[in-house]
Amino acid sequence: MRTTFSLLISCVLAAALSVFSLNAQAQDVQPSPVSDSKEAPGPTPDAHPGTILEVKDAPALTVSVRSANAALKAADATLSKINESTLKLYTGVLRMYLSKNGPLGGFDLNRPIGLIIDPQYGAAAVFPVQNWETIQKNLNKEGTLTVLEDNRFKFTQDDGEVFLLLQDNWLAVSTDSDSSILKAIPQSCLDSIEQLSKIYLVGAAVNSSRMTAQDLNDLLQALQSQLEEGLSFEGPLSDVFKKQIQSVTDSISQSLKRYQKDHLTFLLGLNFNPQSGFKLDVALCTDPNTETAKQFSQYKSSTTHLAGFYNPGSAAALSVSSQGRLAIFNNQQETFKALQSEINKQIEKKYTDERKKNEVKRFADALTAIVAKTFSDSNNETAITVYAEPDRGATVIAAVFCKDAQEIENMLFDFIKNEILSGSRTMFSCYNGSKRNAAIVNDVKIHTLTFTLSKEDKNYDLWRKLLNSDDVVIAFGFGKNIVCVAVGADSLNQLKTALEKNGPAQASPIFQYNVQYGTLARFIEAYNLISEEDAKDFAKFKKTMGKQFNSPCQKTSVLFVEQTPSACAIRYQEEIPFDVIKFVTKLMKLGE
Repeated sequence: MRTTFSLLISCVLAAALSVFSLNAQAQDVQPSPVSDSKEAPGPTPDAHPGTILEVKDAPALTVSVRSANAALKAADATLSKINESTLKLYTGVLRMYLSKNGPLGGFDLNRPIGLIIDPQYGAAAVFPVQNWETIQKNLNKEGTLTVLEDNRFKFTQDDGEVFLLLQDNWLAVSTDSDSSILKAIPQSCLDSIEQLSKIYLVGAAVNSSRMTAQDLNDLLQALQSQLEEGLSFEGPLSDVFKKQIQSVTDSISQSLKRYQKDHLTFLLGLNFNPQSGFKLDVALCTDPNTETAKQFSQYKSSTTHLAGFYNPGSAAALSVSSQGRLAIFNNQQETFKALQSEINKQIEKKYTDERKKNEVKRFADALTAIVAKTFSDSNNETAITVYAEPDRGATVIAAVFCKDAQEIENMLFDFIKNEILSGSRTMFSCYNGSKRNAAIVNDVKIHTLTFTLSKEDKNYDLWRKLLNSDDVVIAFGFGKNIVCVAVGADSLNQLKTALEKNGPAQASPIFQYNVQYGTLARFIEAYNLISEEDAKDFAKFKKTMGKQFNSPCQKTSVLFVEQTPSACAIRYQEEIPFDVIKFVTKLMKLGE
């Protein structure tokens, strides 16, 4: 039985989750045209994950697939769009297994499939039944099906046994004969499966109110351990990264009891659009009157607009708005202590001349203090954008909105003045290449600092390729409540353009980022920014991509707050069209 039903679970879920592995998301949450008419209706534009909260006794964990047919058709459409015809063999095999005469025949392919885990109900997979006689026949071919009582059964094979309950054309399967769900499937369990299916093609819901605080803490600690094991923290910034992981874990731990009390539901879902791709949706959802909802509401709108800095046409862009916090700045004092310590370690390694070492340390300490001051006064609205245009060179621009940018500006120029008065030739040289008030845009004063790359530097060739110039221009901008900087050959113009587009906004996502894979790929090719060891793989990758190599593949992500009369949710969405799925698929085949 384990063999048969594990095959059923893995086969049907694999058809949908194989789409996850391609890392693609849809452009909207419209009903999927690939669904059969017999299926539960797809989500409407008004469908909201908060509706799951109507099921007060929903299981601690519910996983639902709209139907086997919907998942298989979505997989077929995806494979067709990315021209991976060989992978269609898998969906063909799944259909054969699920056919009337196949080893998994007899199940309804147009109704939802669910997985339920709960401290009270137990754990069980729930399958829709179309023809119980066919299922019985197939099971008796594989092992021994024994009737226990009424509609309860035991199925035995050489490798073990499982227990079944048939109820209202639903079949629950569990390895635990004492599970409450095998005596009668609670209606709340079936409702949670059905509701998730109406919202998502593939969805999962975690109902924290049915888990203890200790359960949630144990889960969090396990997640932290996996994260630390999975990420490499070896390197210059290892201490900084570790502190941020711990900071995030501590922050979540402090919220767990409130989440548990406030009936918080965690939702994860995937929706499919055959024209555009997939949308991955992650939401923390709760009743609008809870303390958690009030906390969410703090993130609701942005006080400023980062569009000028967060430019979807750039190679890569990131913005964090309103109350949204970059993890690295959650524990500011400890973070900057660790950062300063690491910088000093690197300076000790690099410089043997004591005079030069002390001078660089002063520079590093002063600049770290300025950055720390900027973020300590920041309202956590931050944007970073990278332009990678081969003909003009790369430029990085960033902005932080803070309480008093003028004080930051004064700190910077006081540092420069004091260094010059102390006889610093390096700073005097930099000052000679500076220009005060090079431009003023929207009341933001921009100063520039220009210096020439040293041909004696071992990284000269790399920097020359990246910037497409021997001259590096750093542009600093200071307004009433904004500090911004741009680095690159075209930094002044890029910063001016970003500031010209900056203005008030009604609402802005808490977090958003954008990646233009095509732009980055062309930049890498134009400047040959790959090692000799990777050159062969890169050439193979370019060949397999064909025209796609020069296409502007785009990936965007947003995090925002959503409020309805029935629920408040903080939601994260990934939207990726089919060309990005193809890009990622080809990239994964580099080493083959």
